[in-house]
Amino acid sequence: MPNPWVLGILANNIWSVAGDNDRDHINEMLVQPFINYNLAGGLYLLTSPIITANWKADRSGDRWTLRLQVQFMFPK
Repeated sequence: MPNPWVLGILANNIWSVAGDNDRDHINEMLVQPFINYNLAGGLYLLTSPIITANWKADRSGDRWTLRLQVQFMFPK
């Protein structure tokens, strides 16, 4: 790759559209942006936080979740 940066995003939302009336209905979102920076010698830095939302949560404080991740990779 000629550029040291790799940027992107994964996003989806799933929800109930049919089925038994007595089961729980769902409406949940996931967003995962990723940032990768390639360094000399095969080293790289990577972060890809995972952000989720449960739109059917009973309390607004239970709606959002954020998971942070940072990696430092060294060549073998």
